[in-house]
Amino acid sequence: YFLFIHFCRPPTNLLKRYQNRNTTRNKREQVWAVVTGPTSGIGLSMAKKLYVRGFSILLVGRSPERLTRVKDELLQMNLNQQVKIIEIDFSKAKPQSFHMIENELSLVDVGLLVNNVGMVLSNGLAYFIETSAKEMAKICEVNIKTMLLMTRLVLPRMIQRKSGGIINMSSMSGLHASPMLATYAATKSFINSLSTSLSEETSGLQYIDIQSVTPGFVSTKMS
Repeated sequence: YFLFIHFCRPPTNLLKRYQNRNTTRNKREQVWAVVTGPTSGIGLSMAKKLYVRGFSILLVGRSPERLTRVKDELLQMNLNQQVKIIEIDFSKAKPQSFHMIENELSLVDVGLLVNNVGMVLSNGLAYFIETSAKEMAKICEVNIKTMLLMTRLVLPRMIQRKSGGIINMSSMSGLHASPMLATYAATKSFINSLSTSLSEETSGLQYIDIQSVTPGFVSTKMS
């Protein structure tokens, strides 16, 4: 049964699972997936896969040039879904920045949120006592605060529409001791802990899913 569930069963139709089940909404309205950090690596792959699977995509990142490039790349597939952009640098985000995101989210029907944006130490690896307080704070801003507030913005809307999924990108480094990655690993542990806790909180709601994804080393620009 374990092998079947994890390796052999057909994939879930995410678009169907996360369609709006609120009877007051138009069933033909497009379902949107919000992806943070979507211009490279895992985030870019997620945006492409979700677009192919029928979601309209809201790209949230800091570089307007890269966001536009990804948007054009998706639109060139000539599918029926839409693509929108929100430009924000989460390492410098103020409270009003999240109000702006909230206003944008109110204009679309969000069925899926991928909290992917993250950062590591600028020099890759370093002992804790050799890492500046400024850089530690920046990592916490991007890895913890962003995921926390984006989830807080989206989850109530998903409960109201009676379906929705949140995918939080944690890491295997957050599951065990990770010397020279202490701050980064601690933020990923936070993400995993919050995700599993929220999954329990919403376990009584039929079409609400909250997942913590804990990949190992992945060859991306960040790593």
